[in-house]
Amino acid sequence: MKEILAVLVAAVLLAGCAGNSAAPQATNPGSSAGAAAQNSGTLFAGSQYAKTAVEAYPGSTTGPSSGEVQGFDMATTPQADGSIKITMTEKAGGQTLTATVPAGGSLYFNDANPGDDTAGTDKFLQDDKLIVVDANGYVVPG
Repeated sequence: MKEILAVLVAAVLLAGCAGNSAAPQATNPGSSAGAAAQNSGTLFAGSQYAKTAVEAYPGSTTGPSSGEVQGFDMATTPQADGSIKITMTEKAGGQTLTATVPAGGSLYFNDANPGDDTAGTDKFLQDDKLIVVDANGYVVPG
């Protein structure tokens, strides 16, 4: 099942890779509401990010998606509604990216231009993106 989800996620990421914004962002700034509406959205497996994104939360034990994003520390804070607020802090400069993942969901990290990073340090966050995925594999709109 996880392999099928990974394939679907890859397809979704490829389909939506048309452009990046100038500032780091999460696809979900904090709301876990609207789960029914999310199901009519984009499957992560078919999105533009599926092949390049790293699963940051909850993480896996195999493959490149180990739950650790090089150059970042990650803190999780459980919320009253069962969601998890995740703060990723860049180790060298202290810049942060945040997102809220609904219960049962996942968080993926995508660096559109890893060539701007040196020795495990990400000094340019404008090309980095957090992608929130619900428990059914759909990208949560931000």
